[in-house]
Amino acid sequence: MERSDQVWDLMFSILGRSRTPMERIIRETGLSGPQARTIGYIEAHEERGITAREIAETFGTTPASVSSLIGGLERGGYVERTPDPDDARSKLLRVLPKGRGLTRGFDEQMAEFKDRMVAPLSAADRATLVRLLTTIDDHLAAAAGSPEEKK
Repeated sequence: MERSDQVWDLMFSILGRSRTPMERIIRETGLSGPQARTIGYIEAHEERGITAREIAETFGTTPASVSSLIGGLERGGYVERTPDPDDARSKLLRVLPKGRGLTRGFDEQMAEFKDRMVAPLSAADRATLVRLLTTIDDHLAAAAGSPEEKK
């Protein structure tokens, strides 16, 4: 097996193995993964005002998908859209009492899971891993804008 295949296979395996514990943690909230992420993001940033457009840009999805997701959260009583006092055309998102704090335990459980995941690595190994993964991420981000990547 070529080294690049081995790197890809290991990254894919790690993501796959981490998915089940993450899904279990999310299921405990009664929400889907995207719903939990969205509520957590809104709650963390709502003081400055969050729009559906920002969520779409942050999560790399379409405005239509976010609108549908937000609509479901609204119907469930988790969030509401309120007029933006600075822009009459825009709506700000706010977490309602039913949704507030739902993901707080999720964040703590995820942090514990992430700590357990890298527990076998020394601090130096973690720093090296972060440096190497950052190099790959930066390379892929740069390549995404190149004509060769769009083919």
